[in-house]
Amino acid sequence: MKIKAFTLVELLVVIAIIGILIGLLLPAVQAARNAARRMECTNNLKQIGIGLHNYHDANLTLPPTRTGGYISTAPTSGLHNFLVPLLLFCEQGPLYQEICSDAMAGGAVWRGVTSDRDYFKRIVPYHYCPSDGRSKELTKIVFRSQAKTNYVGSFGDVVYALATDENNKRGVFAGGTIQSPKTFLCNSFAAILDGTSNTIAVSETVASISDYTSGAVNYVRNVKGETVNVGTSANNMNLGLCIATRDPAEPNLYQSTFSQTYGRGYGFHEGRSPCAYFQTVLPPNSPTCSGGIDQRGTTSVSSYHSGGVNVLLVDGSVKFVSETVECGDQTYVPTSSHNPDKIGGLSPFGVWGAMGSIAGCESTAL
Repeated sequence: MKIKAFTLVELLVVIAIIGILIGLLLPAVQAARNAARRMECTNNLKQIGIGLHNYHDANLTLPPTRTGGYISTAPTSGLHNFLVPLLLFCEQGPLYQEICSDAMAGGAVWRGVTSDRDYFKRIVPYHYCPSDGRSKELTKIVFRSQAKTNYVGSFGDVVYALATDENNKRGVFAGGTIQSPKTFLCNSFAAILDGTSNTIAVSETVASISDYTSGAVNYVRNVKGETVNVGTSANNMNLGLCIATRDPAEPNLYQSTFSQTYGRGYGFHEGRSPCAYFQTVLPPNSPTCSGGIDQRGTTSVSSYHSGGVNVLLVDGSVKFVSETVECGDQTYVPTSSHNPDKIGGLSPFGVWGAMGSIAGCESTAL
């Protein structure tokens, strides 16, 4: 009697065919997962955009850059960024009220870094890009833990992030990093002379994973999400020094051994420039550099999406900007912060700079 069976050759052929099919399928599955993450990130930015428009409808301005309160009797200086007032307009009213109530009572939420608050640790779903797998880990700064964010506001094409009480007329977010609620400078849609469909309001960034505890920085040598030291505050306007922090042999590593105390996305409420804002100067996925704690510096955007970042335009639409976007003169070394008090004028940083400036009358064609 003849027994029906597979020969070894036939079995090996079938296994080989299955292996080839799996090899063809896996990249397609990975591409689909990446597309889904990118779509979720886009939806997060659109929700922030809706919040910006609702805030503008209620207040006739965009949110302040950094302030301790949102009503006139609140403390006169503080640590909050633009995302905090948007909570009220993005279905996070209870969290907003909790923060403001503490601020009105003089709580350390606005004046100190040594107090722990439960709302520092609150996870706000639309604050996180799913491509950044570690962004939902709490960061630790001295005596407190806090939830991060992957979304930062635009200072436009000023060369360095602004310090205390400096005003900026180049980007969507205008005031200095510490302003009285009665005197802070805020832009309105009317100030966006380049058009709301041509101007960036918010972008994404990889959140830092370095922890700052008891005065010691545990530095992770990953170019995305970390803020690197360029020596002194006098060096932080030199773009070449910032670009040179990349290790020539391994572009994803820094050559510096020091990371900024306050990293990118450190605290969804945190208003310090290296944490919450960026400039359209160095292209996406470039280093972020500083001359010291909360010093002026060059803040960049980054993501784990392939080849670029998502940006929210002032009109509420979202675009993907390639890391190869034209960025003009990357050797530009200013004698000041590239006219932060001047609203108009062409950007030296090409299409990317033009997308950040609010009234430069430049071309922003991608």
